Amino acid sequence: MKKMVAGMNHSDLYELDYRSEGEKVQAYVELPSKPGTYPLMVLCHGGLTVPGSYTHLNMGWPYDTLRLHTGKAIYLYPEYRGYNGSGGTVPGFLGVVHDISNAITATESLKGFHVKGLYLYGVSLGGGAVLQLASERDDVKAVTADSPFVGFDATIRWFDRLGVHKTSPKISKQSKMFLKLYGNKLTTAAYTTRSPIDHISTIHAPVLLLQGTDDNSVIWQSVQEYDQDMKKEHKTVKFVLVKGGQHALSDHDKTYDEAVSQTDTWFKKYGFPEVVFDQ
Repeated sequence: MKKMVAGMNHSDLYELDYRSEGEKVQAYVELPSKPGTYPLMVLCHGGLTVPGSYTHLNMGWPYDTLRLHTGKAIYLYPEYRGYNGSGGTVPGFLGVVHDISNAITATESLKGFHVKGLYLYGVSLGGGAVLQLASERDDVKAVTADSPFVGFDATIRWFDRLGVHKTSPKISKQSKMFLKLYGNKLTTAAYTTRSPIDHISTIHAPVLLLQGTDDNSVIWQSVQEYDQDMKKEHKTVKFVLVKGGQHALSDHDKTYDEAVSQTDTWFKKYGFPEVVFDQ
């Protein structure tokens, strides 16, 4: 590991390289200054939901924007194959889920540090990835998914219900791309294995969903459907719909502050020991 930023007797930021599908992948990890047992917060950025030949795609975590915390937890900022300084090409949704899982494994193996309690935060593609991970792992304490991609099948269903093929060339192009890659039958394994909304039954962690009504990348009704399906399964879920909020709720101070406040309150409620984001 390479130390990037030294903290004030609380935590230090390192560049951590890990392996995923044979490729060298980049991540950043913030470690408390004192070795020991800590909860792990994993923060997952967005990206492209389908695989492609893109390399070094600039959609990740610039290390100089990452703030250091108070040394009460470990923070992991995983990159994915094909992003920033990572090797390989953009792997698509399932590949990103796999990369994040491998980054967690690499962090758990760091000498002198032990993980007790896993917390997941993700936005857009990363939001869908943390929902998928929560359906695969029993050690997740709480999840926040901001403007999450909830599935190819759910997305296309809402394209049709809302008639957005006729009004949005961007979304229409995306829909055609999904159908070309995975076919016309939305109930096939090609779709369901890549769709968090189809794996709700195996989620045990409480989930906070954040979504804006003016999101041009994620159809907000698809996230609402995820919330409704969780409630049908008697899962613990909270859905916060921000009127006028855009993708990732980062369009202006009011909606960003709403997302930050809701996220910090949610994680604290389920045992995370400090504030994740500054207002």
